[in-house]
Formats: sequence, structure tokens, C-alpha cells
Amino acid sequence: MAAFKRFLGRRGAVSVMYSDGGKNFLGARNQLDEIYNLLESQSFNDSVSLELQRRRIKWSFLPPLSPHMGALWESNIKVLKTHLLKVIGSQILTYEEMLTALIKMR
Repeated sequence: MAAFKRFLGRRGAVSVMYSDGGKNFLGARNQLDEIYNLLESQSFNDSVSLELQRRRIKWSFLPPLSPHMGALWESNIKVLKTHLLKVIGSQILTYEEMLTALIKMR
């Protein structure tokens, strides 16, 4: 969930999220569904409840055994890994150093 929050912090709100069917993504979707169910079951102020429902994120998964459908983002990951290897090499970075390097490569 922390990675998802960082993603939203950088990219802003999204209406549809596409990803492969990895267990970590399915787990995140399940956590989001639990949160949505909790929020929908509580007696929130009408205006707050409507706004939360309006901004609900739809998460679409690629069909099983169809990794070719995510080829565009998979190629981007390959490019990022290539640049990381060139810039960082075999260095061990702290979280802050790694985050800075990734942002600079963006």
C-alpha cells in the first residue's frame, strides 16, 4: 500500500489502474476493496460519502497468461533497469539515495 500511495503522490489521482495479476497487486486490490466496503458501511456525512464514491478507482487486471498485453510497461521497466545499472552499478544505496536516483532518471 505504501508503494501505491507513493505512486498516487507522484502521478495524482487515477480513475483506472492496469496491472498484471501478481499476488502483490491482487492483495492491494483486496485491501482497497476492504477499505471501500468499510467506508461505504459507515454513516459518513452525505457530501463526504458521495465524494469518496465518485473518486473510487477501478483496477483492471490483465487476463492470466497474457504478459504480452503489458509489453509497453514491461519494456519501460527494462529501460529503467538498464539505466539503473549504468548509474548505480554495484553500489548499495540507502532508500533516500535510491529514490533520488530514480527521480533524477525520470
